[in-house]
Order: sequence, then structure tokens, then C-alpha cells
Amino acid sequence: MKIKQLLLIIIGAFAHWCSAQTNNESPDARFFREIYNTTAWGTATNGIQFGVRLSAIGPTTSDKFKMFTFLNDTNLTTIYGLWKLPPGYRFEEITLKTKEGEEIKKTSKSNALCKSPHWHLSDGKTVVLNPKLLEDFDEPFDLRDCFNIKKAGTYILTVKARLYAMKSYNEFVKLDIPEVSLEVVLQDSDLK
Repeated sequence: MKIKQLLLIIIGAFAHWCSAQTNNESPDARFFREIYNTTAWGTATNGIQFGVRLSAIGPTTSDKFKMFTFLNDTNLTTIYGLWKLPPGYRFEEITLKTKEGEEIKKTSKSNALCKSPHWHLSDGKTVVLNPKLLEDFDEPFDLRDCFNIKKAGTYILTVKARLYAMKSYNEFVKLDIPEVSLEVVLQDSDLK
């Protein structure tokens, strides 16, 4: 009888210790895990992963479809020499299609947000990617400001990042980062 009680105490203590280990996660590690798990990620290429997240950052409909984009270093070492273009020029492609494949037209406001007309590499900035720290790729914007969405439904958002690596001073190589697609569901109340 005493052996059973001792075993139950040991098992209970071990279970408590295991749960305490997961609760002692640092705030940075918890934030990384929460964001990472709620972001649609493309395939990692050379240790670089591109992700897109639609987030409700506030209680109102106007905050419901903010698009956030991230870079993630999947290596165990820091990646140096990445070159990020200015905001508004960082996407090679951004499309929104119905489930049937019909492409949704962009708004006139979309040029500043999600179209990449003319750009100069010299206008960019260098980026250092550290493992387990997400890098904001572009400034967040409301997806509905970019596309002329007229009816509720399920859509497919596809985003392809434009990113370069700096080989030497003023010499850049375009990186082929896989595109990311995610499903977007809009209700009648979500339309502007």
C-alpha cells in the first residue's frame, strides 16, 4: 500500500514538474510560438521562410483583415546581408481569387499598398535575420483596401515576396522565396 502511495506521489510530482516546464516559457518564446502558429508559411529556402497572417488586432470590423508579413530564419545561425526594398515595393505578386479561380480586381488605392511599379535597389535596407525572432517584412494594411471585394465568400490570397541578398557592395542577387497562399473568409458584415 505504501509503495502505491509513493508511486502516485512520484507520478504526480513528475506531472507537475512537466507542466511547470511549459509554463516557464519566456515571453519572447511564447510570442514567437503564438505568431508562428497563426501564420501561413511558405517552404523555407536557404533557411529563409516567408509568412502571411491576417489578424484581428481590434474589436471592430475595420481591424479584422490587417495583413501582416514576416520573414523567419529557420537556421540555427544568423543570416546577414538580406536586402529589403522600401514599403510598397516588397511584393512581387499579391492576388486574391475566388475559390473558382476568378481574380478580384485591385482598387486604385492598391498601388501604394500592394503593387510594385518602379523601384530602385539602392532605396532598400539591409536586414539581419536571427533564429527564433520574426522580422516584419512590410507594413500591415487592410486587405480590403487593396482589392475591390464586392461580395461575401471564401477567397484565396496569394503573396510572393521580393527579397534580395547582397553579394558585395552594390551587387544584389534576387532570392526565389516561395509564395504563400491562405484562405480568407469574408462575411457580409466584413464588406466595406
